[in-house]
Amino acid sequence: SSLQGVYHRPQEHVVSSWSAARRLKISRPTVYRLRQAGFLSPPTTRKSAGIRGGKYSCKKSFEDFVAVHISLNELIERSGRSADDEFNYQISNGALPLPLGLQSTMIFRRADVA
Repeated sequence: SSLQGVYHRPQEHVVSSWSAARRLKISRPTVYRLRQAGFLSPPTTRKSAGIRGGKYSCKKSFEDFVAVHISLNELIERSGRSADDEFNYQISNGALPLPLGLQSTMIFRRADVA
């Protein structure tokens, strides 16, 4: 039928903002800021309004981001330090968080953290 091509076209793998936030241990608004700043890419081949509406990111861009970045909350979990102590420890060792704004969960480049 003429609709067969529509139903069987390849769909880009996506990750929801909720899933991204849980995996990175950050807030959903921080995920939106990551998209706005270009760290996460929106899906390009899925065309439904829900997919385009900002609640999803391209899974490949998300996986690439996770491989290179780590959130302050993940660092706290690993070290057992308080948030302030972990932040001060990372800053004193030269790591700077991504410039996402003061209301965002802090995220560092993995290569920069001690």
